Amino acid sequence: MPDPEFGLKKILELQARQGLTLSKDDLAAYMGVTIRSLNRALKNINTECPE
Repeated sequence: MPDPEFGLKKILELQARQGLTLSKDDLAAYMGVTIRSLNRALKNINTECPE
């Protein structure tokens, strides 16, 4: 099963490079997950590499 955090990292990198603004609703819909799952993945990413 693909790692949703990997895909999310790629989307966030693209968002930063292109200067895009995406809402959590849009990201969750694009990834096919709930906002709760998206928030969990975002939290895990921020825990792995805090800025």
